[in-house]
Amino acid sequence: MFTQVKTSKENKDIVVQLSRKLNLGAENVIARIAFTYSLSLDRKLDLNHLSDFGGKEYSRSVSVW
Repeated sequence: MFTQVKTSKENKDIVVQLSRKLNLGAENVIARIAFTYSLSLDRKLDLNHLSDFGGKEYSRSVSVW
């Protein structure tokens, strides 16, 4: 089980923009929606090809509700 989730720089920028535009409060609200959506796509993540970790880091307590 994971303890932290770290996003890409591109993802961080999108989350910030959507949080401001939709006015849903904290950025982790949009991040939770995105995380749930990604799970619904039923695609496996290939950890061997990840290269951008310059985004925001979310702890497990924020990432999992």
